[in-house]
Amino acid sequence: MTPVDIIILSWDRIDDTIAAVQSALDQEGVDVNVQIVDQGTRQEDLKRLLDFIAPYENVYIECNTKNNGVTGGRNQASRMGKSDYIIALDNDAVFAETDVCARAVEVMQSEPTLAAIAFRVDVFDSGTENPVPDESSWIYGELDCKTYTRSTFPARKFVGAGHMLRRAPFELVGEYDENLFFMHEELDICERLINAGFRIRHCGDLAVRHKVSAEHRVKWKSGRYQFHMRNEIYLMIKQNQSIRWALTELFIMTFGGLRGGFTEGSIKGFFGVLKLMPAALHERKHNPYTRRTEAAEATLAEIAAWQEGRRLPPGERDTLSGFKRLIARFRRGVDVARNLSAGA
Repeated sequence: MTPVDIIILSWDRIDDTIAAVQSALDQEGVDVNVQIVDQGTRQEDLKRLLDFIAPYENVYIECNTKNNGVTGGRNQASRMGKSDYIIALDNDAVFAETDVCARAVEVMQSEPTLAAIAFRVDVFDSGTENPVPDESSWIYGELDCKTYTRSTFPARKFVGAGHMLRRAPFELVGEYDENLFFMHEELDICERLINAGFRIRHCGDLAVRHKVSAEHRVKWKSGRYQFHMRNEIYLMIKQNQSIRWALTELFIMTFGGLRGGFTEGSIKGFFGVLKLMPAALHERKHNPYTRRTEAAEATLAEIAAWQEGRRLPPGERDTLSGFKRLIARFRRGVDVARNLSAGA
């Protein structure tokens, strides 16, 4: 059987983590190794996890004294194994079926240029007979979630709750960028994989069930806006976009955040961008996979061609350009911050 590394990050929520580990152990048709990285769970809860995994020789854990972020944790967990395939499962999710990993391996083995698979994400509480798609995890904004969640299609990104990576390309392009810590890390790794000549696919027949929370682990007013703003501008600079437009976007997001009530997040995000700018410029200059290639352009054109005719109505998409687009983006920045503030 093909070996696979299933990586799980643990941070409190031990009952959910144990359920995720059990779901990984229940996978059939593959040789499973489970790599857990704990990011600072309370000792009494951590002991329960350690007691649970103690009987299993194929479950490994490394315990950090602090939270190293999604990017640092996933890299650490991935380095604990050596299988050709890495499957990431959020600790508040489980596999929908016992052969998800085996079927994912078959897809990977049939396409050597495929570097990542995005799994369908369903709402855990909706059951298994007629599961409801988790629209909060749907990242293909120009496609209707309920219509296309079960489809298989070429994609330019995946969501972190459940996905598969081919190890060699993942390591080739530099793994997850640990400067990001949290938010937009999947978009970044996908950009580099595509630039390196690889492909990504959403596989709607491979699913995880996600225990959707009423609130994020990190709320918008408790730091989420800071990371969103900082990382978005950092990636614009890193990925060879115009520095002028990146700085323009920085001021738009700062002003929008201040108007929306995210004073602390806006200020920390602004200075966070300035702090990370040297790292972004270094990646821009020295990492060849931050630059778009002709092959990458062809892949993105293929994705766009598939989506053509399947997109949401034009009225729900941004069709502006130039100065009008800048003004619209500015207004949207204020509106987004206000909406986030209302739901924070």
